[in-house]
Amino acid sequence: VNFATADGTTNPATAGVDYAANSGTLTFAPGVTLQTVPVDVFGDTLDEPNETFFVNLSGSSGPTILDAQGLGTISDDDIPGITIDNVSLPEGNAGTTPFVFNVTLSGPSLSQIRVNYATANGSGAGIFPATAPSDYTTASGTLTFDPGETVETVTVNVNGDATAEPNETFFVNLSAPTGGATIVDNRGDGLILNDDSPTFSINNVTVTETNTGTVNATFNVTLSVGNTGVTSVDFATADGTAAAPGDYTTSQGTLTFSGTTTLRTLVVPVVGDTLDEANETYLVNLSNATGGATILDDQGVGTINDNDTSGISIGN
Repeated sequence: VNFATADGTTNPATAGVDYAANSGTLTFAPGVTLQTVPVDVFGDTLDEPNETFFVNLSGSSGPTILDAQGLGTISDDDIPGITIDNVSLPEGNAGTTPFVFNVTLSGPSLSQIRVNYATANGSGAGIFPATAPSDYTTASGTLTFDPGETVETVTVNVNGDATAEPNETFFVNLSAPTGGATIVDNRGDGLILNDDSPTFSINNVTVTETNTGTVNATFNVTLSVGNTGVTSVDFATADGTAAAPGDYTTSQGTLTFSGTTTLRTLVVPVVGDTLDEANETYLVNLSNATGGATILDDQGVGTINDNDTSGISIGN
């Protein structure tokens, strides 16, 4: 009996694409009741309906053909997975910067596939959340993958500013896929990179001297924002109308900031006396900022208020 493959009629498999065409003649020797027809089916990663092809019999040399057609069904085993990437960009100093997220199917589909998306403020350990609408503009909607398409995009506009701040994060979350797809990675992270330098500042301090010993003048050195890596700044005292070592004790060194630290202190001992004199000043100067920081206010003024008054007396 002769045999030949043929494409199906419902969701047809295509010879040369889905399976290898085959034809020939089967011979049953005396006593033989079974022969086989091999048809090679080609594997792929395309999401598609189950497909069919036929093996048709014809031209029997003697017996009648009771069932002339075998149906071959190719069951699809491809389920498209949906993923979203992460985006990391500097925010800019003004206007908006588009963060474009790629949402990808693991392979093409013959069916239309949809998936919802929506932005959300960042959250979780170690994350500094970006907040809508001040840091970015919210976005939500539905992405549609037409047959054959594997990439769609989501654009989120990030607002630029000139404020030094930690890097901030927002999310783009995927949900509710259709068309038989599954979500493999449901969250894209948008990391807004701070491109504004953190700054150092120092305050002014006033203390009243004592008659003996010393009193400490404590200066605050402030970093405008923490979590920008390790930064440091040098400090050193300098004479004004007050002079070291008679009026105060010289001090110098380096202050280091890391982690969430935004405040360090330095102490200048002020020397007491009983001399009636005008209020005096000395300086604490900042220099040599490191770690990408700059110095906004480089000089703290220390004022020493005099506590001594002169008295006039006359003897007997």
